[in-house]
Amino acid sequence: AHLRDTGHSYQRPSATNGASQINGDVYFILGKEMRNRRLDKLINAWYRQDPLNQLPIVHEASHDSAENQDDPLCLENTRAQVRECIYSWQESDDNDRCIFWLSGMAGTGKSTIARTVAHEFQRRKCLVASFFFSRGSGDSESASFLFTSLAKQLATRRDTATQATSSAHIALQDALREALRQDPDVIRKSRQDQWDKLIIRPLTCFFAKLQDVSPTTSAVLV
Repeated sequence: AHLRDTGHSYQRPSATNGASQINGDVYFILGKEMRNRRLDKLINAWYRQDPLNQLPIVHEASHDSAENQDDPLCLENTRAQVRECIYSWQESDDNDRCIFWLSGMAGTGKSTIARTVAHEFQRRKCLVASFFFSRGSGDSESASFLFTSLAKQLATRRDTATQATSSAHIALQDALREALRQDPDVIRKSRQDQWDKLIIRPLTCFFAKLQDVSPTTSAVLV
């Protein structure tokens, strides 16, 4: 199609029955494009309305990310004693031992053990979030997005949800939304603030709601 030059610029398009006319010569059908743009605006508006969507997340740091799918796991009957110790800790009712600290020299298999137990906890439906640091792998080599990534997983993971815990999961999501509404800049605050507002408080709401339906349920972060 030919566009007729006016000598300085093309005339302003005028809408004509779902088409756009330029200089009376050319019509571009915009109906479908305009509908798509309108839909994109609605989706973007919905996305901005939910504070949870503003949480930055490092997807490749999760134990089950595509980037980590080829990372090694413990072979059968290897590191069995350490793994059983971790599983016993998870099943224990001792609230004074809320952290299991796996330590050792570099190259002794800590990451492999952690990945293995993360997959096992996921199978048991008690894993709520995971973050694996990786040297030289962009955002996953620092703690800049550690707590925002964990918080996003807390809010969105569905493989741990059961009928008994669904109401508690909603309470956790609501607590996270409220934290983000009250302090929209918390994702730029200190890690202590993020830990308190994005992890501790939402999990406290989760377990408070959970006491009525499943008081023995545990939640594990790796």
